[in-house]
Amino acid sequence: MKDILSASGLMILAAYVYVASNEIVSKTNMDIGPDFMPKVAAILIFCLSAIMLVGAIRTQKTARQDESSAAPAVEDGRSKLARFLDNYSDWLSIVIIILYGLAFSSLGFVLSTSLYIFVQGLLLSRSGQRRLVAIAVTAVAVPLISNFVFVHLMHVFLPAGILE
Repeated sequence: MKDILSASGLMILAAYVYVASNEIVSKTNMDIGPDFMPKVAAILIFCLSAIMLVGAIRTQKTARQDESSAAPAVEDGRSKLARFLDNYSDWLSIVIIILYGLAFSSLGFVLSTSLYIFVQGLLLSRSGQRRLVAIAVTAVAVPLISNFVFVHLMHVFLPAGILE
């Protein structure tokens, strides 16, 4: 049900962004106006949300059929912490994003993004399937590569924070 609501909400948001992008005023005469990218993004979000909606509806139908023919549920043997993380991972992700935003200017892009990716990777992976080395390598490599691209190739400076 959560995926159905999320997909529906994203489809409504995408439709709004598409319609609102028509209000963007172009101050120059170009082949592609300033409304092009918002419209492309809105169409992509709408299409991906539609795919998500169809998948969620199919999953819900399958789950209902399985419930009617399934035996009574048995405790899965996971710890309370693992069940808590699985049940509240979406809310914990929001908290982590807020903390990331608060730490961004003081810690800098590389350090805060590395910490964010590592913690988010731990949160989103299942307890039995956590590959700490892969998560750690990703958490270090992605911010370093991104920082290199922004600073040295595009000349867009990101906050250095305590690494300055």
